[in-house]
Amino acid sequence: MRKLNDDLISFIKDEILDPEFEITADLSLEDDLGISGDDASEFILAFSKKFQINIEEFNFNDYFNSEPSLFTSSSKKELLTIGMLNNAIYEGKL
Repeated sequence: MRKLNDDLISFIKDEILDPEFEITADLSLEDDLGISGDDASEFILAFSKKFQINIEEFNFNDYFNSEPSLFTSSSKKELLTIGMLNNAIYEGKL
């Protein structure tokens, strides 16, 4: 496992508005950080711009539920972890 990129850690802390939160590679964006729906889309777009990541083949629906609602149920999605974002920085794509 690669060391977490310091800029990635800062970016995530800025996005979740918690400078004291401990960021680890195994944290899930949706389950652990509560990023879903439109927030997830905005997060991934900001991440791709900041780190020059190609997200053309990234399918949001595989990893994130839509906005929570009384009329929809959340289905289990694949986990998108901080470690996966870290790897995307080195590979240039997500």
